[in-house]
Amino acid sequence: MHDRAADETAIREHFAEAEAASNAHDPARTAATYTPDGEIWIFDGRRVRGSDQLRRHFETAHGMPGERVRLTVDTIRFVSADVALVEGTSNATHDAGGARAHANLVVVRRDAGWKIAIAHVMSIEQLR
Repeated sequence: MHDRAADETAIREHFAEAEAASNAHDPARTAATYTPDGEIWIFDGRRVRGSDQLRRHFETAHGMPGERVRLTVDTIRFVSADVALVEGTSNATHDAGGARAHANLVVVRRDAGWKIAIAHVMSIEQLR
């Protein structure tokens, strides 16, 4: 049996790395938080799949002046020892305002630790 507390800590640390990579405006580092075949499915129907497409997506997704992203892990539910469903919230702020997004993510344990396999962004609220 795996130590769930240690796994939860590792998953939260992985999301902290994803946040730090995004805030460093480093598309390759951000894409590396996903599995090589990972995907983002955005509420408007766009799908971004695979390391190269993810990197290109992150090159353009976060480019507003002064932008900062805050990722929050709301819940973690283990489906198996190596798979978890994460419900999360992201808050992006920038000089022109900001946005809050809600997402369901599947994270998987790989040799090097936890990685995001699938991120389904459910909704985005514009903040002023």
